[in-house]
Order: sequence, then structure tokens, then C-alpha cells
Amino acid sequence: MFKYKFALQISLAAFVSLFLSNILYGKTIPVPNGNGWTAEIRYAAKEEVKVYSMPSEDSQLMGHYNYLERILIVNETGGEAKFGWKKALYPIKGFVQSKNLLSETQKKNIPERIKSKSFQEFTGNIEWEPEILYGSKEFLFVKKEASFSSENIGIIKFGEKILTLIKKSGTQNKVWKKVLYPVDGYVYSTDVTESLSSPLLAIGISYGAVNIPYEKNMENYRNPRGGFIEYSRTNWIVSLRLGYNNSQAHLKKYIMKTQTAYLHIQLTLFKLFDKHLRFYAFGGGGYWFSTFQNTTYPSLEDYFKEEKDKGPSYSFGGGIEYTLRGFFLGVQYGFWGTNLGVFGEEPQTGEFGMQYKVYPAFHQVEIDFGYRFEL
Repeated sequence: MFKYKFALQISLAAFVSLFLSNILYGKTIPVPNGNGWTAEIRYAAKEEVKVYSMPSEDSQLMGHYNYLERILIVNETGGEAKFGWKKALYPIKGFVQSKNLLSETQKKNIPERIKSKSFQEFTGNIEWEPEILYGSKEFLFVKKEASFSSENIGIIKFGEKILTLIKKSGTQNKVWKKVLYPVDGYVYSTDVTESLSSPLLAIGISYGAVNIPYEKNMENYRNPRGGFIEYSRTNWIVSLRLGYNNSQAHLKKYIMKTQTAYLHIQLTLFKLFDKHLRFYAFGGGGYWFSTFQNTTYPSLEDYFKEEKDKGPSYSFGGGIEYTLRGFFLGVQYGFWGTNLGVFGEEPQTGEFGMQYKVYPAFHQVEIDFGYRFEL
């Protein structure tokens, strides 16, 4: 009994501490508002697209792009680029005229015979890819070179968006990330993350398609139903699910009704299909409330009354879940373990009555459906 209560207390303490840490963290480390920019890929629309140091043809010439060469462009809110100009970041940094650029759709619409007849596509187009990351520390320094001893040339705040470059050929530097924007330099790879850590809340319902009582000879009487709320964050592989389950089992005319409140800790093992399909394992604890009644003689309910018992429980299992546009549908197997339930008082000599000792535990395969959203 003590170990069940202790496990439940630990689970509840973890849930409360994580929830409070989310509130406090959000208050002490604000997310900056410097993320008002976007990046895109454009293509040179003619044989020689000139790159200037400023958005003016009178400024210094920095170089040129060849026909259909891929160009990394940044669109700033209130930036240096004037109307009719775009700011290029890679492979040549500077400003190019918008009329000399093609979008991905425009490039695809160029007939192949014109491409082959005029100019071949630039071979360097497939050797690099842009990547957007976010600062994961309160402050992180941008280095001039990929070295801790190099001078600091900028600061990235927590949650601030940065544009980095991934090169597909040559030796890959896994320690440092090349930053192109908003500061041209290098950052330590562990100081950035692929996504901001935003709170996630899910609300769902569950239906026990398969329910197998643990107690020998008992069978399912009514398929379980329930509901839950779930808390996590966008960059966590762990989530906390607080839920309710209602099931019924029977042995001939003996009916046991069990309600369970639980707290599960889910661990995402891996994801497939662009992170839409999730595989996870879970474990946790809870508390069960059960009634047990002999319904053989409905007219004798005063003698065969509904007996009650309750106690701590534990559960573990795993599941698979598919998510699309916030909605999710999942299938989960779980075992819900309990201590031995004792229903009714032990009758004294000469008294009419019975005491029943039954395990309310069960195996369950449930179908979950719900909606998950950012707070």
C-alpha cells in the first residue's frame, strides 16, 4: 500500500513542479520580438544578375549570379532593401534587383528545351540548404570564427530566430553552426534548437475497444470510456496526461464497476512520416473506486447491496498516434494494476451476508481521439 501511495505522490509532485516551472520560466525569460523576417530561395533570371553592396546600381559591385543559380534571400521588416530590391545572403552577400529573380514556381515553368539550349543549371545549387533555428539560452554569443577563442561579434537572445546554412558536401562541423542572419558568424550547436519551447495542451476522449479483467473468470461487461487532458512543450519528448477511466466487468450476476483517475508520463520513442506518426511508452499511477454487487435477486437489494472499495493503482504500456492539423487519433495498450479489493464486511456468525475479494485490475486496448494546441 505504501509503495503505491509513494509512487502517486511522486507523479503528482512532478506534474505540479513542471507546470509551475513553465509559468515561472515564461515570466523570467521573455521571448524577443526580433523575429519579424522570413527567408526564401530565389533563382537568377538571366545570364548575369549583378550583386551590389547597397540597394543602388551606383554602389559597389560585389559579384554576379549565373542563370538559374540558387540564391538565399532574406525579407526584413523595415530593413535596408528598398522597393524593387532583395537582400541576398548566400552564396554572394549583397543586394539584387527583384526583377532579376525567379520564384520556385516560375523556374519550374521554364521549358526544358530553353534551359538546355541556353544555360545549364548551376551545379552548386544542391550542395547547401538553409535552416532556421532558435536560441535556447538566455543569451548566446556569435563568434567571428568557429572557435571558443574567437572574438564575440553579436548576441542572440532566448527564442530569437537565426538563419543557418547546412552544406551537403565536404566535412561537416557538428560543433559549430554557420549563421547567416541576423549576425554573420558562428554559434555553438548546443546553444540553438530546431523549435521554440512553447506549451502544448491536448484534450481528448478514449474508448476501450478491448477490456480484459485481470480477475480470473471475470469478463468485460461494458467497454471502458474516459477522457483526459495532456500537457507538454513543443521541444519535449515527455508529456503528462491526467485522465479518467470508467469500466465494468462481471462474473455471471456479479457486476463490478470501476472508476480510475490517473496521471501518466508519456515518453516519445520516435516519429515517422514528417513527425506525424508518433510511437510512445507510458507509465504512471492513480486511484481506483469500485463497486461490487450480486444482482441475482433484484428484490433483495437490501441484503445484496452495492459494496464499495478503493485504493491506489499503477499502469504502464505503449501506443501509436497520428496527428494532422492538431487533431490526433491513437491506439494504446495498457495494464492497470491494483491491490486486492475487499467488498463488504466479513459476516459474523449468524449474519446474512458475504465478503468478496476481487482485483479491479484490467488489460485494455483503447482508441484515443482529441485535439492538441499551443498555449
